[in-house]
Amino acid sequence: MEGLGIERDPDGRLRFERLAYADAVRMYFWANFPGVRDDLRDWIGCAAGLRGLTTDDRVNVVVRFGERALAVERPDHLFDLVARWADHATGTSCDPRAVAALELGLGHERFGGWFRKRMYECVVRSGSLSNGLARVLTTACVQSLIVTHPDQAMVRLHYLAVRKGEAAREAREALFDLAGRDRRLYRLLIDRLRDRAHREPRGAEPHLHLLTDLLRNDRAPDPPPWPDLFLGWETVFSQPPTELWKPLVSSWLNAVASDSTRKMALEVMVGATRRRAAALHRLYAIACDWAGSTRHPSRTAVAALFWQYIDQVQYGRTERADTGPRTTEEAR
Repeated sequence: MEGLGIERDPDGRLRFERLAYADAVRMYFWANFPGVRDDLRDWIGCAAGLRGLTTDDRVNVVVRFGERALAVERPDHLFDLVARWADHATGTSCDPRAVAALELGLGHERFGGWFRKRMYECVVRSGSLSNGLARVLTTACVQSLIVTHPDQAMVRLHYLAVRKGEAAREAREALFDLAGRDRRLYRLLIDRLRDRAHREPRGAEPHLHLLTDLLRNDRAPDPPPWPDLFLGWETVFSQPPTELWKPLVSSWLNAVASDSTRKMALEVMVGATRRRAAALHRLYAIACDWAGSTRHPSRTAVAALFWQYIDQVQYGRTERADTGPRTTEEAR
């Protein structure tokens, strides 16, 4: 060690005396000894979890290994460790090593597309996906991919959100938060969920559940995009299960009761039924239950207005159901 100019600190760290010599050694070693790369990957997978290392230590190991793996065109080695660390994670937190490794890959100028593709392959494949890896993929979407490729982040979160388990619930919340902060993405997600609900009749229910949750008052951007909501509600009200409708409709009845500027939601929802009698009857029943749950003048007034719109459409006294919603300007 003395001959190579290497010192050992009291804390056990090795340091090279010569400036930038450590980087030069790593580069030389990785470039000229390809036969040991697989073993080094496996060793790093274990060594990055050794006791006594801080979180920063572990992340530094990941970054140094990742930089060298990418430099010799082995992105698969880095993703192998992402999956290995994530699959062995316990509890509900993400493994910081896995997140750091994946974000390093996503940010790489040459291999960023490779990592985006691997993420997509993970989320679309049938079969189980560990909660640990699902959480790492979700975190990478929220922290990295949303900045550079928001549409791709939304697609990957969508696939994660329709899976089962607690990690899927976290992906759903991340997806709703992403859509709620960007009107373009909100519109894009509504269109995507409507397409899946219509195109995959046997597997439509998870997408329909997501769409119904997305269309609630507390998920919508402000001001509400009425034409987009109309299209989403039209899909929800055109097919079962109708038990999904109650929390959705009630959320907007509550919104109108506390903010009269949102009363257009009542007319738009009724119009979205496209005069289907069964759907109108269901909306009427939901409004009855909602108004009767709490005796309050504001609820009575909102329910009465909602019933009025339902009656107008049901008995053919308006053409609004066939023309879609008015814009906010037209409503004024």
